[in-house]
Amino acid sequence: MNWIFVRLRRVRLWLSRSSHEQQMSAEMQYHIECETAELVARGTAPAAARREALLRFGGVERFKEESRDSRGVRRLEDLTADLRHATRVLLRAPTFTLAVVLTLALGIGATAALYTVVHGVVLRDLPYVEPHRLVAIWERNAQRQLEHTPASMASFEAWRAEQALFDGMAALVPAPSTLTGAGAASRVAGAQVSPGYFTLLGSRAMLGRTLLPSDEVAGTRLVVLSHAFWSNQLAADRAVVGKTIALDNVPYTVIGVMPPSFEPPRLGWMADQDLWIPLIPAADLRAWGRAFAVIGRMHAGVTKEVAVTALDRLAAQHAESVPEAAGWSTAIVDLRREITGDARTPLLVLLGAVGLLLVMGIVNVATLTLAHLRRREGELALRVSLGASRGRVVRQLLAQSSLLALVGGVAGTLAAAWGVRILYRLLPAEIAKPAIPGVDAPVVIASAVISIATALVCGILPAWRATRGNAASTLREHASVRITRRSGRALVVAEVALALVLSVAAGLAVRSFVALQAVDLGFDPHTVTTMRIMLPTERYPDAGRRLAVFDAIVGTARAQPGVTAAGAVSLRPFGGGGPRTTVLAEGAAIVAGMEPPPVDIRWADRDYFRALQMPLLAGRLMSATDRADAPPVVVITRGLADHLWPGGSPIGKRAVIQLNGGITAEVIGVVADARIAGVRQPPNPTAYLAIGQSTGNSIDLMVRGNESIVPVIRQALASIDPDVPLFRVASLNAVIGDAVASERFTAFILAAFGLCAMMLAAVGIHGMCAGDVQERQRELGIRLALGAEPVGITALVLRYGLGNALLGLGIGTVVALLVTRAMRAILFGITPTDPVAFVGIAGVLLVVAFLATLLPALRAARVSPQLAMREER
Repeated sequence: MNWIFVRLRRVRLWLSRSSHEQQMSAEMQYHIECETAELVARGTAPAAARREALLRFGGVERFKEESRDSRGVRRLEDLTADLRHATRVLLRAPTFTLAVVLTLALGIGATAALYTVVHGVVLRDLPYVEPHRLVAIWERNAQRQLEHTPASMASFEAWRAEQALFDGMAALVPAPSTLTGAGAASRVAGAQVSPGYFTLLGSRAMLGRTLLPSDEVAGTRLVVLSHAFWSNQLAADRAVVGKTIALDNVPYTVIGVMPPSFEPPRLGWMADQDLWIPLIPAADLRAWGRAFAVIGRMHAGVTKEVAVTALDRLAAQHAESVPEAAGWSTAIVDLRREITGDARTPLLVLLGAVGLLLVMGIVNVATLTLAHLRRREGELALRVSLGASRGRVVRQLLAQSSLLALVGGVAGTLAAAWGVRILYRLLPAEIAKPAIPGVDAPVVIASAVISIATALVCGILPAWRATRGNAASTLREHASVRITRRSGRALVVAEVALALVLSVAAGLAVRSFVALQAVDLGFDPHTVTTMRIMLPTERYPDAGRRLAVFDAIVGTARAQPGVTAAGAVSLRPFGGGGPRTTVLAEGAAIVAGMEPPPVDIRWADRDYFRALQMPLLAGRLMSATDRADAPPVVVITRGLADHLWPGGSPIGKRAVIQLNGGITAEVIGVVADARIAGVRQPPNPTAYLAIGQSTGNSIDLMVRGNESIVPVIRQALASIDPDVPLFRVASLNAVIGDAVASERFTAFILAAFGLCAMMLAAVGIHGMCAGDVQERQRELGIRLALGAEPVGITALVLRYGLGNALLGLGIGTVVALLVTRAMRAILFGITPTDPVAFVGIAGVLLVVAFLATLLPALRAARVSPQLAMREER
């Protein structure tokens, strides 16, 4: 343990070195004065005595150095001196210092921030017990091109019985409801879940308990609350367990509150979950068909392939007794991949892009450091010629690089902490994300280590070469270090190549987003406001009464000034998954191997089409007489008409819709195809039944023209029933904007990275050319003295800079053609080899390279020939 005390003593001596220096100087002065006094007493003159005393004592500074060495703190003192020297050098070169610090901060901050977000959304383990064994289970029908379809109740119960495959299984289905009795009525995102749901995830309640298998009893009215709902709606009442809340005017007993750390799995339409009630497999739920998301925990050692084979065998056995189940099989997906969904690919692409940006930052630091050292060649040579050791010069440059790296690392860490919050705000709402995390420390450390290592290498190698050879000879030749132009050129070429790769990726993402925005939706969303009304079936059991309420609300909207059209539809465009089934021409049959495409089913009135300006191509729209007591009618899209009656008119024909036991409806009209499921999805065949013949309990109201109509509709609804809220209020443009939020986020971040890459490339090219001009001043001056024109000198420097840029563009193009293939899944309307993006970005980078080279080129044309000739002599 002695070495610990020795080092602690040395640190203490170093901290109190000022007082030790004063004591040492006083002691030496005392000895010199005593010797001087003794010589004076012997008769020597005072001045001569003083001189003789100093000669007898010896070199004062030498004794001080020996005393310092004996304290064992010389290295600390040298380090302090080197850091002070490094600080002075860096302050004398503020442009270089600021450029390096900002480059390091950008590389470290962007990498750490984006990796933290990607890890939190895509890479982290789910916050459940043994999450690697959790899977989502879906049904699929290859013949009908249906993948990841929700399961039926019969399938779920058959799967759950397979105890040899699964340790547990739970089904979920959305159960949105209206909270009443706690102020104004509000809509809450509830879910019906199997009582084993929380046990399956390994999650416990913060207050009370969760749902148990014994709660799967008909008539059970129990509810478990999320922490957010408990805090916001019930004022965090810790005595809430045992109390009741009213959902759709039905009392439910609160049995538990989940902790704030509980994150319910977001499965497609099962996004937000504010509360959970028991899923009781009663007859009404069985009639829903395929509507349930299913989560299972697989036995240890059971693979997905084995489980799929076993479940497919069950499906085949079920199809033998139920012909309607033929063609259905099973799909099993890791729960983490299912939750991340479409966000995984764009976020991983962004992670690769930020990695390129970090590499560019490192190359840029190397370029700037080399250019800076080239300008200090004379200084380094002079110091070596005056006796400075190689080790001391290297240590001082090492201190300079370390100081730069330290400041850049601190700035990068602060930028990362700020960037994580910004990125989380920019993330699309549909991406499942936990609470904003702290910056991922290992990523910051790794990024800092890479950047520091680069700064150190770029400082040590030139310094080592600077101290080689004969210093006097170097001074005579006016250069201490010939840091080869080849090294600087290679770095700039690499930087331009990387900038092209990153900028092309940004260009592809932006062009893809522009193409997405330009898609013809088949309707006009501008100035359209949408809002949803849902009536509780317990209080409105009669379909006629529900339709009367809807008619009153729609009529109120139509009567408002500025409203050009107001219509109702069962589910607005981009409103989520609605009914989808098979539609056949009357008398037609399904031919094996030629199954018809699934058709989206909606209920609408005539003004819905007018509100969205969807053109009527043939026939008529619904009328006020198309009610429940009239024969069913349907309006179909052109794609469905061409499929059912190719080459003929569908008007007056009858279509069989396999829904609710089968609906045979007369085709009264044909409208244009429209993208109602999503911007990326092509128009799907759609059949619109008359909303006056619907038995549903909800509508989406679509109003064109008066965007301030919401308070009027809210007041009208409150006058009819104050316990029915108006919800999902938004402009249709905002709804469509949310549908492309992921693409917008990717394009924005990649564009920012591309801009940063171009700026780094410009700084690198400028630094290289400026250093080259500085090194070639004598040559350029002699050229001018011998009659060279300034324009020719400018062109010479421009050719050098642009030549390196063109070489980098060539290499970068080849790399980009290989790298951008990974973006194929996130692009829309263009290919990864889009020539416009490649040529356009290359042109912009060439302009950037020209501007970055222009200033050093103009400076080269102004070199003084007289100064060059004087230096040559």
